[in-house]
Amino acid sequence: MALEAWRGRNYSAERFWQADLVCLDEVANAFYYDALVALEVSKILPETDYTRIRLLDILERAIAQIDYSEPIGDAFYASLVQAQNTLRELLAAEQLAPNAKRCAPSGTPTSMWPGYGLWPKPARRRRAPLAPPCA
Repeated sequence: MALEAWRGRNYSAERFWQADLVCLDEVANAFYYDALVALEVSKILPETDYTRIRLLDILERAIAQIDYSEPIGDAFYASLVQAQNTLRELLAAEQLAPNAKRCAPSGTPTSMWPGYGLWPKPARRRRAPLAPPCA
């Protein structure tokens, strides 16, 4: 097998260092990119955002499951499958169940509406339906 590669756009005669042909494990590759996305999202979020903290906790839990005692052994690849499943399950659960309750305000005091006194009385008597209060 011959491997030819160029660097840059000026087609210089400089040579690359020795190139090696490698085979990537699909599970390791998938775990790497899933973890990378979660890490990059956590970098974008503010430090005080609870979602950022949860993402970092999920990453830590998934990475802690990887068995590094024999990096190329069967235990390593089996633990990668387990870590990949954990990462995906926890990320999916995080998306479906937000941790912060989002409650609608139960109503706005009518005295605080701008121009309330200028509205006709029938309009002042109408009120918006109240949102359910937070439990």
